[in-house]
Amino acid sequence: MKTRSILAVRRGVPPWGPNSTVSNTEEWLPTKLRSYISVLSGVFFLLGFSGLAQGGQQGLPQYSSLTGHCDGTIYKGSQIPIDHKAKIRNRTAPNMTPQALSKGTHGTVVIEAVLCRNGQVTDLEVFEGLPNGLTEEAIRSVLAIEFTPAEIDLHSVSQKMRFEFFFSSLDDGKSGVLSPRDAEGKLIRRIEIVGNRRLPASEIIALLKTEPGNKYSEEQAKQDLASLLSSGYFTPGNTSVTTEGGPDGDVTVIFEVHELPLISEVHFEGLKNVTASEIITALHDENFELGPGSIYDPGKIKTVTGLIKKALGKNGQKDAKVEVRTEEISFDRVSLTFVISYQ
Repeated sequence: MKTRSILAVRRGVPPWGPNSTVSNTEEWLPTKLRSYISVLSGVFFLLGFSGLAQGGQQGLPQYSSLTGHCDGTIYKGSQIPIDHKAKIRNRTAPNMTPQALSKGTHGTVVIEAVLCRNGQVTDLEVFEGLPNGLTEEAIRSVLAIEFTPAEIDLHSVSQKMRFEFFFSSLDDGKSGVLSPRDAEGKLIRRIEIVGNRRLPASEIIALLKTEPGNKYSEEQAKQDLASLLSSGYFTPGNTSVTTEGGPDGDVTVIFEVHELPLISEVHFEGLKNVTASEIITALHDENFELGPGSIYDPGKIKTVTGLIKKALGKNGQKDAKVEVRTEEISFDRVSLTFVISYQ
């Protein structure tokens, strides 16, 4: 009967170290043979760790980075509201190694890890691996992920997540990021949305014309990016589109977004002879929504303060000065306080 091995990063044991592969074949190995294997594994581990410390495994994390267990409850993705799941802010795609390229190694590495509420990647397990350094490349990629923890009832929680990495010998020798020119005309395998916290990925994808099954077009991707920015939901500086190579010469198109927060509260300090509701109405007449639930765009705040000064001027307060204070309430909510003073 064919056995299945699971490579697990345990406390104090790196994935390429001794005792990292668990298999039921150990049950029937002779005691003496098991002893020899244990000794040899220890030797290989020490040699590997020595090379790592000297830069022999360039790009891989240090030994101490591979330890760690996330305490407390660990939730599955299905247990967390769709708009409050952990969101990956930044990641580095794994590369094909020279050994894998020379031997034509290709396939999939499947990893599960916990995106812990403390902001660390922990409890990493490899369920499907590849030889010639590709598993280690995938591990490096997962451990380097930057993310915002999941939330339940406004509290950060830990979430287990599954990662799949496709490796193949593409034109540039990588299964990672492709330039738009190299991706042009390749079949689109799937669309990924990264960085969204409040808006479901399905709603964001609905704004795009780039679709799985079509051929990748850099021009269309640029138009889709423009559509996302014109929607008013995202910040221009942190919203982008990239492509990654797939297992069969296809591509995955990744739209990374950064959502503008929502306004949860609006306060006014120092108002004289005019009410907050009158100010809100005056802004509404200028097509600016400033109530709870509206989107907070820092780029437009100068215009808003100018309109407030205009409204105050109509009430005989032309010398009023308006400043704004912002307070972050949660990952996607801010409180605004407009402070009015007089010269």
